[in-house]
Amino acid sequence: MITPAEDKINYGWLEQTMAFALRRASEASFEVLAHPTDGEDLKFRFMAILAVIAENPGINQKTLSQAVRRDRSTLTSTLATLEKLNFITRARGLADKRNYTIEATDTGRSKIEHWKARALKHEETLKRLVGPSHFQEVLEALERISLVLKI
Repeated sequence: MITPAEDKINYGWLEQTMAFALRRASEASFEVLAHPTDGEDLKFRFMAILAVIAENPGINQKTLSQAVRRDRSTLTSTLATLEKLNFITRARGLADKRNYTIEATDTGRSKIEHWKARALKHEETLKRLVGPSHFQEVLEALERISLVLKI
């Protein structure tokens, strides 16, 4: 891991861009979530996808792909992993047999509760870092960026 004192890289114009700062902040935040102290290998991308599935029982893969901003081919392998872990079930849609509906299993919902507690604890760290009085403002700004730049 590179610490600021060890970082001898000149990022040039990138240092003045919000997109680069957002990417680095996002990667740093996810890195913390990906290295738990309890020994469990937490994959945040799994948690986010599973949380959306749990909140939207019967969601189809196309809608899920759009919601989590993952292309369908990437999402397919993640869903296969979640299914193998018994976190989700997939069933052919009644109206369109080419479509699958996806639901969280009891095991998946239980795992989400475990991950949620950890993620919310991490949110408190982020809140302290940006300042509690600015947290909502930062959150809203990030949401605006996400909505306006949605492709």
